[in-house]
Amino acid sequence: MPAQGRLGDKAQAPLDAHGCPACPHPVIGPAVTGSATVNVNKLPALRCEDTGIHMACCGLNTWQVFKGSSTVFINGKRAHRQGDDTKHCGGMGKLIEGSPNVMVGGSPTACSAQPPAPPVVP
Repeated sequence: MPAQGRLGDKAQAPLDAHGCPACPHPVIGPAVTGSATVNVNKLPALRCEDTGIHMACCGLNTWQVFKGSSTVFINGKRAHRQGDDTKHCGGMGKLIEGSPNVMVGGSPTACSAQPPAPPVVP
């Protein structure tokens, strides 16, 4: 199972192209937003819609969580794990770091996918 992502864990894109003369180039940078109420190893947990930053040849650029767990939700959003996709300003990447001891199951699922309906209780 993949490790749960946390505030400060890094995402990397092997090729990022956004119009600079030095493009394409690799980028790497930390998550800067996370859950306000759920911590993993004393750090806010990453979920769909959380964001990060990376330095690139053109200055400060951003990335956003693109995929998360199909079965685990944090604050109603898919849990983002090591190896799940991130969308950078000029390409796709992945979260390359995560918790050393908190693993999250499920298959990678697009953040835009609707969560499963809650069970009907008679």
